[in-house]
Amino acid sequence: MATSHSTSSHTSVIPAVAYIRMSSDKQEASPKQQRHAIETYAAENNYRILDWYVDEGISGSRSDREGFQRLMSDAETGTFKAILCWDQDRFSRFSPLEANHYWFLLDTAGVHIATVAQGKLNFDDLGEWLKASVVQHGKAEYLKDLARNVKRGQQEAASRGEWMGGHVPRGYAVRNKRLVLGHADDMALVRRIFSLFVDGFSPRAIAEKLYADGVPTLKGAPWGATSVYRILKNEAYAGTYRRGGIVIPNNHSAIISPTTFAAAQDRLRCRHPSRSP
Repeated sequence: MATSHSTSSHTSVIPAVAYIRMSSDKQEASPKQQRHAIETYAAENNYRILDWYVDEGISGSRSDREGFQRLMSDAETGTFKAILCWDQDRFSRFSPLEANHYWFLLDTAGVHIATVAQGKLNFDDLGEWLKASVVQHGKAEYLKDLARNVKRGQQEAASRGEWMGGHVPRGYAVRNKRLVLGHADDMALVRRIFSLFVDGFSPRAIAEKLYADGVPTLKGAPWGATSVYRILKNEAYAGTYRRGGIVIPNNHSAIISPTTFAAAQDRLRCRHPSRSP
């Protein structure tokens, strides 16, 4: 934490605003914690907080944050001379190049940034500006490393055949991160759709038949040819798991036999043959 600076009774109080940001990272301090730390820092360093700007649940790498944009716009009014943050990365996790753009705008408006963690960011001094830029680089790289780690973790989980969230195919459920057979009525519905299609019914005709029979959809909307087509194309029903470039046959229990699924795909190709340029 930055060391506080003593002030004399003759030092004028600096009008300031405070900016709080929190993404979804559980390791970050909560808005309440940030606010308390900023209030303490302001009292110890002769700042008077005029207003608070808050962005919750949004990454510091994004410049379209509502609170952030209002903050930058209000900085041009001259009503405050400082922006107080808990840490430099609360203001942004921009790359140093993008961060310097906003630092320049604030400097032009006569506004400086002061943080509980790093103290006042002084861009008039070359060494201090370089230090702030190095810190900024580390904050931006943290997000890149986090994204790479998340992607690597997802790829490893996918290689094990674990279901990676998103829509669960009708007729299945997820248990211990794996697809397992779901409700018997849903499995029977999927088999009925494939059987009707292989027997010559079109996706639209199947949708109309299901609608007429009062078969409910997952989201409550009427059956349509598109929803039927998506079921027919989903190779998860044949037991195959696919995510990105990872394909695992026989990953889970199949609802549709390989023969029936192959017949359905052949008929789909006949209905929509590929066209050469």
